[in-house]
Amino acid sequence: MFNKDQQNPDAPQAPSTPRNRSSEQTRIGRSVALKGTLKCDEDLRLEGRLEGAVSVPQHRVVIGASGQVKEDVHARVIEVEGRVLGDLVGAERVVVASSGNVQGNIRAPRVSLENGAQFKGAIDMDPGNSSSDAGSAERKGPKQSVSPAARVEKVVAPATKPSAKAS
Repeated sequence: MFNKDQQNPDAPQAPSTPRNRSSEQTRIGRSVALKGTLKCDEDLRLEGRLEGAVSVPQHRVVIGASGQVKEDVHARVIEVEGRVLGDLVGAERVVVASSGNVQGNIRAPRVSLENGAQFKGAIDMDPGNSSSDAGSAERKGPKQSVSPAARVEKVVAPATKPSAKAS
């Protein structure tokens, strides 16, 4: 007579399981413009404009294609599809996508620059550097060399002029 699979609407419902924090994400849309330091304890996707630092030490930051940041970005993983005018400090890795434009230094154990990415600055892949001292107010300037222990996932050199053909 009654379908045992149907629940009684008056019966108390089991509490929903808490959301997995790794699946949470803060999204800042294209029409948003912010000034000041942005800190959060979850993944962040920024499509808008921010004049200030980003600090997401244990999570991922994605600067979307329309995103713009004018200050330093500190996170576990940083992906740049838009524009950053400041230093990038990644505890695990930094990826600059083909649409990305970075003017600043990059410090991370793994760095990837996709074909077409624009980058002006220095890269420090020294695993001995801790990201905790990256927040210091003083800038030491670009590094002159890359550590011999550095691992480069992909480096794309600018196109060179074709060589002259032999007649």
